[in-house]
Amino acid sequence: MILPPYALQAARLIAWAMASPDPAVEEQVTRLRSARLGEVDFVWAGVLQGLSARSRAAGGPVLTQDEIRALVQWFIGGRCQGMAHLGAAKQAVLAEARRLVSLRLDESGRYLSRWVRWETFLEFRAVAVDVNGLPEPAPDQWPAPLSRFPLAAELERAIARGGVAFKALNNRGELELYFLTDSPEQIRDVAWDFGCLPQHEPDVFAVDLAVYVRPGHPLFYTYRFDMASARGRYEAAAFCEQRELRVFAITADGGEATVALCRRIRHPESARRTFRNYCRTALGLPQEPPPPEEVPVEEILCRGTAYQFEPLAVEAGEGLPPEILDALQALATDRSKLIRQGPFTLWMVRRPLVDGANRFIHGVMLILTPSFWGRTRGRTERDPLYARLRELDGFIRAEDTFPLYEGAVPLYRYVDGGVYQVPQREGLIQDLRDLWEAMYQDGRRENPYGAVRF
Repeated sequence: MILPPYALQAARLIAWAMASPDPAVEEQVTRLRSARLGEVDFVWAGVLQGLSARSRAAGGPVLTQDEIRALVQWFIGGRCQGMAHLGAAKQAVLAEARRLVSLRLDESGRYLSRWVRWETFLEFRAVAVDVNGLPEPAPDQWPAPLSRFPLAAELERAIARGGVAFKALNNRGELELYFLTDSPEQIRDVAWDFGCLPQHEPDVFAVDLAVYVRPGHPLFYTYRFDMASARGRYEAAAFCEQRELRVFAITADGGEATVALCRRIRHPESARRTFRNYCRTALGLPQEPPPPEEVPVEEILCRGTAYQFEPLAVEAGEGLPPEILDALQALATDRSKLIRQGPFTLWMVRRPLVDGANRFIHGVMLILTPSFWGRTRGRTERDPLYARLRELDGFIRAEDTFPLYEGAVPLYRYVDGGVYQVPQREGLIQDLRDLWEAMYQDGRRENPYGAVRF
């Protein structure tokens, strides 16, 4: 049984109580365990309310009144189906609490490596997904006959119907992904393509898995998520919250299916947010805004204005000279509302340039995306940044370019009058490297972000 969000939070609270050295708390846990099925909803409501007050005082997990009411209604729904269903619901919560006790909890009672936030279930309006006989996780052993895998029969039926991409849940609630291929030995990498778009069916959209046999030439496998069903919402929550997804390649040569290889893939938080927003749109919920310091994918791929400088003109320790940051901050006083609001991203790249005397120099380009013309949709051709930067020593000229093509790295974001430094996280260059590979690799030019990972 996959627990709904309020039951997961109740399990966290019970796990906190089970780990407490307080004899009074231990007594309340005993009341929960021994409550008769006929009165389990009444007993649990009272006990959990008291435990939540104790846990709040100790800085542990808290179960709100709304969550307690939802849990009671869940128990009542189980009783309507039969006492066996009610007993299974009670034991499932206690089993999850025992599992959490056996794991390392942080100071607020949350399992440190749990892969999905319970808040996401609330966002996606998930309910209990009562699935009996969920399979064990697929083993990390390949190549191996598909018959050894827990999902063997289900996958073979899908293959027989002509399917090439499959997804399934295991008994830990994790999402596992499979695709059919006739040349697994040629696969060099797998990565998500986050251009997910709603499909023709209501509340259904698809995400593509890009399987690379050589750089810049992916094959795409499509995985569909149905937000109209509880199972589909749970799968969507797992997809965007699991820190790691295992993808298995299946071959079907000679009439016998074989799992040929396994890849472990991750996706950045910005892509997860894109996916969550598709889910939220399908459910009629407002969009989840990105933090101001994060560069959205659409801005990475758009054209910008490159301001060219001699290298010494923009070197100021580890950052940019204050004159350049002041020019960026001055956008907050521009007479155009669209320019004052932004957002804009300031990039930098060192590369050979031609100076005013037609000599090649090792110059620096500062690139602003989007261009002011693009940001205002052509309503103004003014460039307030150019008016200030051209007054600085070492300025050469301005021209249009794409920062990704040049190999530029984002340094600062301007959003609604504020200037924010872009964190240089470990995965940032990797994401830019992969995007450049997909957009511009033609075999004649090296990736400006470094060697590819194939």
